[in-house]
Amino acid sequence: MVDVFEEVEEQLRSARYLSMVKKGWPWALGAVVLALLVTFAYWGWTSYRAAESAKASEAYQTAFDAMARNDGPAADAAFAAVAKSGPAGYRALALMQQAGLRTSQGKNAEAIALFDQAAKVAPAPLIGDAAKLKAAYLVFDNATLPELEARLSPLAVAGRPYAALAREALAMKRLTTGHTAEARQAFALLAISPDAGEALQARAQIAMNEIDAGQAPNLPAVVRAAAAMTPEAVKAAKLAAAQAAAVRAAAERAAQIPPGAGPPPSQAGAAQ
Repeated sequence: MVDVFEEVEEQLRSARYLSMVKKGWPWALGAVVLALLVTFAYWGWTSYRAAESAKASEAYQTAFDAMARNDGPAADAAFAAVAKSGPAGYRALALMQQAGLRTSQGKNAEAIALFDQAAKVAPAPLIGDAAKLKAAYLVFDNATLPELEARLSPLAVAGRPYAALAREALAMKRLTTGHTAEARQAFALLAISPDAGEALQARAQIAMNEIDAGQAPNLPAVVRAAAAMTPEAVKAAKLAAAQAAAVRAAAERAAQIPPGAGPPPSQAGAAQ
């Protein structure tokens, strides 16, 4: 009797399993088909992106070859083609190259617009911030301090790839707009900032010395010249700046000694 019940129960289980299979196989088949579709779609997309990247790389190289031949129109046309249909990274770089060509032609307004466009399409801050910084350099002379701050303050945040350069440009703008104390403080921080680099630290030190010497109006030209220094010239400039600061400090101390007061105690003791 027990065997009969077990046989009946086994038949019922088999019937339930069969019913489940009949109801579930379309869903299982659909899941398999969907997985295959996703796999093929991903493969197709990656293949397409690789092909587009290779195409953009070739067009980008063609543009550089035209620049090497000093064929500006051909280079501009090739960069424009990449900027129109290439991957985001190549588009941003091509737009920046076009902006550079416009700058060399004195068309700063067009160059600024191209740099701004490059910053919008750039896939990473390393490219986007470079475009924004170059645009800020071009608007520097004509922009107000608030306008330049709007452009550069986001780039000056710690951790951004060109934060030190953005802080330098802001300090220079504050100096040229009469905010000398704020500018000097910014240069003082740059002079010891680990992310500034040796050349920028040297420029900051030169800027502070010029401000202290009352030569602030001449500072933009001095810093632009310092920006083109070789590493050896940077070291020499830092040494000269330190020596100038020492001479100025000695002169200030001497100016504080009343006439006829004789040498300082240390020098008097040495004389005896």
